[in-house]
Amino acid sequence: MVTAHTGADGLAILREGHVGLLLLDLKLPDMDGTRVMEEVLKLAGPPDIVYVTGEASLDSAIKAVEGGTAGYVLKPVDPKRLDAIVRRIWERRRLLRENARLQAEMESRLRETEAVLAIAHTASTTLDVQEALRRICRELTRLVGADTGAAYLLDPAGRRLVPCAGYRVPKDMLATFLAFPLPLGATGLLNVEAAGIRLLEGGDLVVGARTRAAARVMARPRIRVGESLSGDVVATGRAVMVENLQNDCPASLGATSAARASGVGDSRFPRSRAGRASPEVSGRPGGLG
Repeated sequence: MVTAHTGADGLAILREGHVGLLLLDLKLPDMDGTRVMEEVLKLAGPPDIVYVTGEASLDSAIKAVEGGTAGYVLKPVDPKRLDAIVRRIWERRRLLRENARLQAEMESRLRETEAVLAIAHTASTTLDVQEALRRICRELTRLVGADTGAAYLLDPAGRRLVPCAGYRVPKDMLATFLAFPLPLGATGLLNVEAAGIRLLEGGDLVVGARTRAAARVMARPRIRVGESLSGDVVATGRAVMVENLQNDCPASLGATSAARASGVGDSRFPRSRAGRASPEVSGRPGGLG
């Protein structure tokens, strides 16, 4: 709980954020409480407001209602009434958060369903493999919210992945994309010892996939943006390439120690737009770390 004795002090605290409920006295030494309320409501994500007054009147009640306040308390404050109001506010906030979460889940499932239906429609309406892959690539890129996407076909004889379709590949990169297959080394794609992908969820990066060899390096299923190597890429907007993870790790001592213990020597991050990296699809954060 934070206390301010003037309207100006209160507004300074509120502008710093992290306040969910404001108990606002209508009579302040430096300004009227309604003016404070007007300024508070201009803030991004304003707190719920409970009016506190020692002079009950029809005018103050109307101001409270018109201002969209969450409660109205008379002095001397009845703790039981205040407790009931606060509990009601927190419950309403919890329900709003839960509704937002469920709405996001529904929208996500709807996008997934639409993508599956579009892929099924593609498979049933065209016999052209390259065109089918292009459409599938388009739907999957849209589904994950990526900027660009690419589809590769495995060439077992040449031990390589051959590019066959792309979605929103920049024109200046298209010729390069089509001309250079991805080699499969002795240890797998691009001849790396370990690989993994983290996906952005709010302010966190969550492990989406990883090889067994990367398990110790990516032991934490969730990290904050700015932590570790992949988190540093997302936070700074700059691509990074670390040739030797054991001896040259600018972002994570933990990853260095785990790499040394696991015997992993190299970590390479492909260049991507806005600092986001992914082995095959740009636009979503990814990488080892």
